[in-house]
Amino acid sequence: MTGQRNTVRVFVAVGLSAEAREQLVDAVARIRREVPDGIQWANPDGMHLTLKFLGNIPVESVDPLLERVESISDLHAPFPLHLDGLGVFPNPRRPRVLWAGVGGDLDALGRLQQAMEEGVNALGYRPEERPLRP
Repeated sequence: MTGQRNTVRVFVAVGLSAEAREQLVDAVARIRREVPDGIQWANPDGMHLTLKFLGNIPVESVDPLLERVESISDLHAPFPLHLDGLGVFPNPRRPRVLWAGVGGDLDALGRLQQAMEEGVNALGYRPEERPLRP
């Protein structure tokens, strides 16, 4: 195989609780009634909090990456987060992205993200230049 057929699009992310997912589904339902038709809405099962986007990587790189991510996760205790605000980009008349803000223990989230950044970068992935904006 050549090209992107033997790659997979990857990001390191925190999954959402059932409660947070339900809150987002309810919010999306309200917003859908207020925005123009023609919007492609994401499947709620795919909603997540991205810690690091890696793009398309070779399939054979997935297992070592998963091992690294799991070992880093094991070093961090659970911490509370909650949804904190909603908005759209670029504006309400032409929304392309719905965002949900995050509140809670943002220091712990920042430590987890930094550890993931360092651990993944040690495998040869490029450092993220932008700060985490949950």
